[in-house]
Amino acid sequence: EPILYATLPIINVYQKNEFNALWVNETGLNNNGEELLKLLYQTEQFGLLKKYYGTENIGNALKALVSKEEKSKTITDIELSLSNAWFLLALHLHEGAVNDQLLNNDFGNQIGFYTQTLLKSIKNKNIQSDLENLQPQDFQYKNLESALIQLSKSKNKIPKGFTIPDHKSDSAACAQKVIEALKYQGILDSSEVSNEKYITALKKFQLDHGLEADGVPGPNTRTLLLLDNDEKYKRIAINLDKWRSQKYQFPQEYLFVNIPAFELYWIKDNKVIDKHRVIVGKPSNSTPDIISEINQVVINPDWSVPQSIIKGELKHKSSGYLSKYDIFQNGNKVNPGRVKWNAGNIRIVQPPGPTNALGNIKFLFKNNHSVYLHDTPSRNLFANSVRAYSHGC
Repeated sequence: EPILYATLPIINVYQKNEFNALWVNETGLNNNGEELLKLLYQTEQFGLLKKYYGTENIGNALKALVSKEEKSKTITDIELSLSNAWFLLALHLHEGAVNDQLLNNDFGNQIGFYTQTLLKSIKNKNIQSDLENLQPQDFQYKNLESALIQLSKSKNKIPKGFTIPDHKSDSAACAQKVIEALKYQGILDSSEVSNEKYITALKKFQLDHGLEADGVPGPNTRTLLLLDNDEKYKRIAINLDKWRSQKYQFPQEYLFVNIPAFELYWIKDNKVIDKHRVIVGKPSNSTPDIISEINQVVINPDWSVPQSIIKGELKHKSSGYLSKYDIFQNGNKVNPGRVKWNAGNIRIVQPPGPTNALGNIKFLFKNNHSVYLHDTPSRNLFANSVRAYSHGC
């Protein structure tokens, strides 16, 4: 028996279609059915697994039609299975596969939308294009999807247990492993590699991955060399689904912080007008995913130190270090050497100035994480390839 997860939508669409078949005829699949099944075999281009939709079971049932005695029942099963697959794929492309709230509620109040979309696709014979149009249409989403399709065609795999030693401890062994990794990455071919060719290939890899192209296999370079296309595919697939589940319509003009790339983009009319290097949260204080509207700009801001930093860091600093802050306890300003740390009710503010942690400007927006965009006096950090140093901003 076919497993029907989208029960109510299936009942609804056949009622609306006067219980006529959508995907099959007396001998097998009609044109719409063939188009849908072909797409179900290609769901990896969306970062979605074929097994979500019973694709193999449908294909096997079709192959067995020739020798099947209960042909009518099998065709009915295929019809229902394809309808179920369409609803699930449509939901995943429009709402995200990890967003199972609608599925748990049997599509809730969205039954009408999905039913009308399917019937319109059947009528106009636009199965694939209509499903694809359910996805976000942002250019950044489209770029990610294009990259995913390319990765799905060449899923190189780093062998399990493959490592690259530190070049400082064994430069020859490191170079040999880097060459092997560059071959896995498709940067080098299988022929013998001269030192010049090795350095050129390594610099290209570094440049392509946003690293300083110095030809030295440092820790960040070695980490990325061990990241094969299979892992990259999984990461992009997760981010595509996250994008779908948010269902956010970006405005005509906005700022976009690419956290893993350590970059900020000023985007207008689906074009990157300008981009800047940014510093993001360190692993222990990672920058959260936020969508919000900038509502205030502050010039020469002071810095009200979060309680987490007061308790975790400043509490243990010397009085000399704390002298650059204004410290208040129970509403009264106190000398750094007279703070009763265990008594609580402590507020610490760093006045505006050239050494202020927020620099010369900050941009505020509503969020539940007390983070914002701001300047920094530590300009030297922008020269680094990996820029994860902040407490989350």
